Amino acid sequence: MEFDSSATASASSRGSTEEDFPSPRSSFLCSVDGELLVDPVSVSCGHSFERKAVEEHLRLGNYWCPECSKELSPTEKLTPNVSLRFYILEKKQRDAVKKLRLADSLLSSTDLECVNRALEDLKDAMMEIPSCIAKAKEDKVLRYLALLLKKSLGDTRAVLSCLLLIARFSDESKETMGTTGVIRCLTKLLRGAEPEIYALEILLELSKKDTIADKIGNDPNSIPTLVSLLNYPTAEIAEMARGVLENLYRVQFAIMMGKCGYLSPFLEHFCQEAENSVETRASMADELARMKLTETAARSLGNDQFVTSLTELLNSGSVSSRSSSLQCIKQLMAFREFQSRFLSNEFAIPALIGLITVAPDQLLMQEVVEIIVALIQISQHKDHQNNPGLQVLYSSNTIKSFLLQIETSGYQGQISLLKLLQIIVQKSDTARQWIKSKLGSMNFLFSALKLDQNDGVRLQVLKLIYYIAGTDINDMIFLPPSPAKDSFVNYLIAILTHSSVEEERSAAAGIIGYLLISDHSIGNSTSCINFSFKCSQMAPALLLSSTPPSLFPIWLVAAGFPQHQ
Repeated sequence: MEFDSSATASASSRGSTEEDFPSPRSSFLCSVDGELLVDPVSVSCGHSFERKAVEEHLRLGNYWCPECSKELSPTEKLTPNVSLRFYILEKKQRDAVKKLRLADSLLSSTDLECVNRALEDLKDAMMEIPSCIAKAKEDKVLRYLALLLKKSLGDTRAVLSCLLLIARFSDESKETMGTTGVIRCLTKLLRGAEPEIYALEILLELSKKDTIADKIGNDPNSIPTLVSLLNYPTAEIAEMARGVLENLYRVQFAIMMGKCGYLSPFLEHFCQEAENSVETRASMADELARMKLTETAARSLGNDQFVTSLTELLNSGSVSSRSSSLQCIKQLMAFREFQSRFLSNEFAIPALIGLITVAPDQLLMQEVVEIIVALIQISQHKDHQNNPGLQVLYSSNTIKSFLLQIETSGYQGQISLLKLLQIIVQKSDTARQWIKSKLGSMNFLFSALKLDQNDGVRLQVLKLIYYIAGTDINDMIFLPPSPAKDSFVNYLIAILTHSSVEEERSAAAGIIGYLLISDHSIGNSTSCINFSFKCSQMAPALLLSSTPPSLFPIWLVAAGFPQHQ
């Protein structure tokens, strides 16, 4: 569609003149307020006035006709002048249609002055006679308006005023506008330093129609632009932008808003379990895990209902859903607000514990353990007594389950679970005491230590036994009877004297030091006497070496040096 230069000459020959659009005759004007009659009423002398104007005239005590000065009654009866009203309305309609036709020809003109005059005439016609809006929609007027907007021709505010009137007229009008490319132009007008409020008002009106709301949401620039306006200093603009976004109710639009930093619609959709399937929520969790969130945006995720819905995905029967939920939780654990909410949720830790037993691969188990470890590390001492999830984690049933899981897991799974148990026994004395007092549990660890030749697993088992031993020498570890006990001690001595891994030697030294002090029968064994002799020879060199200072007392006791208070 091109603008027609001949339209200017053609329109000019007809002109928007007084002859075409004569001013209302004096009989059409109210002699009281000078305005065009809208609701004309007659008084007893036969003259007509605007109802509100003559009522005010009489209320002020002016009991005479403003036209002929004839006396009127204080209770003067006002009779509607139906014929005059109809005639004025008919005249306005005829004038509006003329304006509309002339505007139709002038809008395609290359003369911007003519275009702007046509826009004003068009706006006046549609405001006065709503039926002209339907006519404008049916004719070429709407497409001319869209073209003016695309090419930034004419008075933009006048174009937008006309489009707003058309958008408000009917849903059918909105549908027609949705096919003209107006949406992209409106979005463009919102991206400047001073967003055009009329453009935003039109988008708000269009978004009330579902099919047009989809077109707005699918425009690649609409949602980012609208989200950016949520923090605009002018409250009216911010609220209208929020109103448009609320009308874009589809899940994919909520995800796009989340990517732009506006997470409220995302959370609302995610928590609507009745409307969204497990697969939909899993897909949303997967998208959330990929979002680059700021601390401010993530603050809204500290929502109990959201945390519960996310946790429920961990219990779903779908492997992909569990994985998506886990990846999302892992991402959100970087934010303090989510950490505290997730830790306090009574279903969160039990769901993670349950996932360990059904993890389809070692990597997934490792990720679950990392999350549990992070939760333990941020917990406070009071949480260990009051938090239901931590109480489940530190229970004997959970500890027993983890020990059994170690036996059946692969290398990475064993490493992960052993590290988790190390954290647990350091945080929970109840869990530590339970393992320490159960001969079966300790025998399992002793067996794992002797039979597994993998340095990584052996080191983690040594560390776990070291943390279980603790610092209370009056609290003995339940060891198997000799000769199994001697065999275990000899193995520890072999690690201490021959291992090339410093952490293994340190852990073995700590365990032996504890056993020598707490179990005198071990100290009297031949192997330990020989070990003490070796330690007495090695002690001076160890004091000058890189051996951790915390192990010096253990080495000195093993070497027979007296303890100092």
